[in-house]
Order: sequence, then structure tokens, then C-alpha cells
Amino acid sequence: MGLPTPTGAGHKREEEDEECENKGNEEEEDEENEEDEGKECEEIRKTKKTNKKIKMEKAKKKMKMKKRMKTK
Repeated sequence: MGLPTPTGAGHKREEEDEECENKGNEEEEDEENEEDEGKECEEIRKTKKTNKKIKMEKAKKKMKMKKRMKTK
């Protein structure tokens, strides 16, 4: 058995951080602009987290329905 691959929330967050850094490096006009970029990246992370939670809830409901169908 091999070790699990490094795919998870931490790995994805590193990729998002790199994307945010790249955006910041491309446009270094004002300090305010950099702050706006940071806020945008933070908002993106929050929406991704909420979307992930919604998907998990849907998956749980689906599993419960499958379990019910098996018991009947």
C-alpha cells in the first residue's frame, strides 16, 4: 500500500495562495489595490468553502436516501 497523495484542503489552499500571489505580482500599482486583491482572494476562499459544505450536505442526504431504499 502506498502513501496517500497530498490532495486535500491544505493542498488546494496552497494553489489558491499561489494564484492570489500571482495576481498581486501582476498589478502592483497602489497599496489599496493590493488590499483589494487580498479581500477578493479571501472572498473566493469563503465562497469555495460554503459551496463545499453545501455539496457535502447534499451527498449526506443522498446517502441517507440510498440507505433507506436498501432497508425497505
